[in-house]
Amino acid sequence: MNNTEQKRPDLIMITREELQELAKEASREGSKVALKKFEQLLRDEKEQSKDKRLRNTEKLLRNYHLFKIAADNAVYDVESMEEEESANEILYAMLNKDRPDVTVESIKKSAIKTTIILKHIDSMLQMYQIYAERTNDPVQMRRYEVIYDRYIAEKTLSPKEIAEKQHISKTQVYGDIEYAKEKIAALIFGISSME
Repeated sequence: MNNTEQKRPDLIMITREELQELAKEASREGSKVALKKFEQLLRDEKEQSKDKRLRNTEKLLRNYHLFKIAADNAVYDVESMEEEESANEILYAMLNKDRPDVTVESIKKSAIKTTIILKHIDSMLQMYQIYAERTNDPVQMRRYEVIYDRYIAEKTLSPKEIAEKQHISKTQVYGDIEYAKEKIAALIFGISSME
């Protein structure tokens, strides 16, 4: 072949029916790929939701005592203040209003929301304790005690202190915490924690 000659592509002839069948097969294969991709996205989304609920449970437990302090000491109106002298002046200046019935609604709503969430957490922790006791399984009871000592007790304990108290390894303490967090997340978030 010389430079002036160009290579011609091979020509293949197919019927209209064969072309339609090829298009259908390509469509089926494309649908399968799209369906697999969609199913994977759903699995990923469910896993992310589960992870989010576990992270939120962890945050709720870690900040339990701070939430209690915040709910018990929120100041959102003049009547809830203990010392009215300079605090009132600051509050009035911030709001640029000169009325004794002023309420900072966002703080009030946050305090109410925090109180409701804390009551729910307390109730679900009590349910978890009852669950652990009813199993008559010392491991389940230990898991409750580990969570309680780590996050809820008046004087919380470190993983090392819990390990010594329970006569288990620190690794087991962390395993108990993870197990208990999953159960508590199910109680706090209900059926949506399983979706």
